[in-house]
Amino acid sequence: MLIVLAVAGGSCKKTYLSELANSPNVPAVTTPALQLSGALTVTATRTTGTSEVQYLCWAGYMAENTGTQPISSLLLYNITTGTYDNFSPLYLNISNYNAILQSSTEPYYVAIAKIMIVYDFQQLVDQYGNVPYFQVMKGINNLTPAYDDASAIYDDLLKQLDAAIVLINGAPITAATPGKFDVVYGATNAAGMAKWKAAANTLKLRIAIRQSSKATVFAAKKAALTTSIAATAAEGYITTANEFSVNPGYANVDPQQSPLDLAYGYKASGAVAGSGATYQANSFAVNLLVGAGTNPTAPDDPRLNLIYAPSTSAAALGKIESTALGATTSPKEGTTQVNASKLASFVLTPTKSSPLIQASEAYFLQAEAIKAGLITGTPANEQTMFNNGIAASFTEFGLTAAQLATYMTKPIAIYPVGGTDAQREQAIITEKWISFGPYLPLEAYTELRRTNYPAVPLSILSGVTATSYVARLPYPTAEYNTNANNVGAQGTIDIFASKPFWMN
Repeated sequence: MLIVLAVAGGSCKKTYLSELANSPNVPAVTTPALQLSGALTVTATRTTGTSEVQYLCWAGYMAENTGTQPISSLLLYNITTGTYDNFSPLYLNISNYNAILQSSTEPYYVAIAKIMIVYDFQQLVDQYGNVPYFQVMKGINNLTPAYDDASAIYDDLLKQLDAAIVLINGAPITAATPGKFDVVYGATNAAGMAKWKAAANTLKLRIAIRQSSKATVFAAKKAALTTSIAATAAEGYITTANEFSVNPGYANVDPQQSPLDLAYGYKASGAVAGSGATYQANSFAVNLLVGAGTNPTAPDDPRLNLIYAPSTSAAALGKIESTALGATTSPKEGTTQVNASKLASFVLTPTKSSPLIQASEAYFLQAEAIKAGLITGTPANEQTMFNNGIAASFTEFGLTAAQLATYMTKPIAIYPVGGTDAQREQAIITEKWISFGPYLPLEAYTELRRTNYPAVPLSILSGVTATSYVARLPYPTAEYNTNANNVGAQGTIDIFASKPFWMN
């Protein structure tokens, strides 16, 4: 680029650079409304698009197909500072929401921006641990922000969600609502903004539960987390009536399809789009959903054929189909099971909304919160929330009450009310994992790292030496180039040993 500018400077009129600075493709003025719809759309694309493909595979949903050259970073875990940079896109998205905070005093806009900044920062912490936080909103006034403790960031994220809820509750009658520019709820009144409060409250619960599995962390924080959850309990949580999902008007027109379809599905012409030719069903997911594996045309879980399109090809089994951690045999690959290949048309519908948090997750979070003692209740109350989570997932997948009733008789769907804490957690997380697929791969992989459920296998590609899951990503090359002192102070990053603060 510098060479091009140098040549242009020697051969064009002297106003060239000033004209270049006023590109007609970049508007000089925007509005909080336009910023909001654009930022929300970017969040959805990043959450379910190709930037999360490693988690889609490592979480056990998809695998690189057997007809392609093995991807070293994916299958051998050869990850460097130049691999899987989700750091930069997340900060760019945060800057979009921060621009709304800087340009608007409207309480509804500010509240939504705060909620979404929390949504992005949780993903940063869950992938990178310590990250710049308290100084990062200063923009050009601080181009080398210091890194902050991940646990302290989590604590402040809860405060920011509380502040967003207060803003919504205290907004005057004359407060401007985002309406059509809110591509999540289309809020045009206080009732519409109440849905945003439920989303914020569910995000609070996710942040609290994330810290519940590591005993030392939870012991220090349980009292504060319990108080925080109780303080906003009246705001409720996401349900199937107020799913937290984005849809700016997805259409079967290139490239306006929903993010999942655009990444792994088909173009409007029917041709394979994005990475659709590279990835296919992971046999771990197929085996789990098939159940006994004796009747692949009528699997134990009816969600199977809505997530994966059946294939008769034996080569449809992917490379990440390996021995589960601690096990000595690989998952079953019987010839009678469904050899699913690509994602199915149900999840690849080009107009489908892109979920940020699903109602099913909200119920499973409540079940685990009761189990952990963050919400008052008994194992029977846990079971109710667990059952509600499964029912919500079936609704999200468009399944019938009769199909749900049949599924609830399966061993996997019977909550171990009298079981141990570990048995109850396994039941909750396994059903949560099923409900995520394939929409929220990072969240599924994060829960896998936190709980080790379900027992998703590691890659068995020749040359793999890993004995545990990738715990985190390294900071990207760009950060070492532009914020060297602060990122360097974080020390040497080991993708297996440098675990997030909430991970055992």
